[in-house]
Amino acid sequence: MSVGVTSSLFQTIYDQDFTLQTANPIFDMTFGLLPGYVTVQSSQTGTDSAGKELFPSSSLMMREKMDSYRQFAQALLGDATRPFFAPFDSGAPHDTIDVALFICFARDSIKRETFAMRFNQTASNIGPNDATPTETWQTTNLNINSTTGSSIYTDIGSATNKLTAFGGQLGNVVDSANTSRTVGLLFYDRGVLVLDLAKITSASQFVSGTIDAVTATGTTTLGGVRTETAFTSKFIPDFVVSASMDNVIDHIAGCRMGSGSNTQMTFQNVTNINSTLLFCRANADEFNYSSNPTFTDNANRIVVIDAGSEDIQTSMTFLTKVG
Repeated sequence: MSVGVTSSLFQTIYDQDFTLQTANPIFDMTFGLLPGYVTVQSSQTGTDSAGKELFPSSSLMMREKMDSYRQFAQALLGDATRPFFAPFDSGAPHDTIDVALFICFARDSIKRETFAMRFNQTASNIGPNDATPTETWQTTNLNINSTTGSSIYTDIGSATNKLTAFGGQLGNVVDSANTSRTVGLLFYDRGVLVLDLAKITSASQFVSGTIDAVTATGTTTLGGVRTETAFTSKFIPDFVVSASMDNVIDHIAGCRMGSGSNTQMTFQNVTNINSTLLFCRANADEFNYSSNPTFTDNANRIVVIDAGSEDIQTSMTFLTKVG
């Protein structure tokens, strides 16, 4: 009897332990695969009579991963079949975002040139008997060097090179150490970041570890520590194809971003406050009364008029707001 796999389609990242009452959601994170492109094609075994893509049992949630990509392409590019490119719409095959990391900020929109993110290109497990470091996504019992290959990605230069797409204003996200190297796109109006996982990670790095699977135990080992397969399994395509969406997102959030005291991401949001101005004309001596209890005394006499001067003085009110 095989055990099924339970996985969400996205995860929410908080500014602290999400079980605390003071925790605030910062962004949602998920990823997707470009249908019909390199990573999908490397795993696809064919299609059925209805045109449905077929994949081996060693892969997980491939249709959900492709649907995730299509959903963001429809929302941001206006076409579910259109690929993302970094730089935007370059059209070059090597700029096609085949495996995309999507980060949706819980804000109205993002201000230009305020975004920066620290990201670990590698996450190495360095054991005493390992001849070669192997990447892993299990952080509980492994020695992870979270500082290996740390890079900073930013939208610097987007203020001078303003781009627009179906999803509104956007800018290219570049490597701060080499601003000519574009690694993703930031859609400011939608508050959505699209990153090319093949560019921001060491995609060809060898990986090994236990992942969810439809097996008798509910897990399987991708690669194998100190075995020959440990030097053939790679982050892309093996891990992103074989692992569930939760496995991949857990790895990115825990190993590539981390939970230490260092700042991992910074940005400024833009909140649009809508207001309506109404002009109400009040002619002379109109509305010259107030429902404020201090306007009259207990005898219902207007207190702004001196006693005995009722026939001489008149009340005077000043409108301050409409309640």
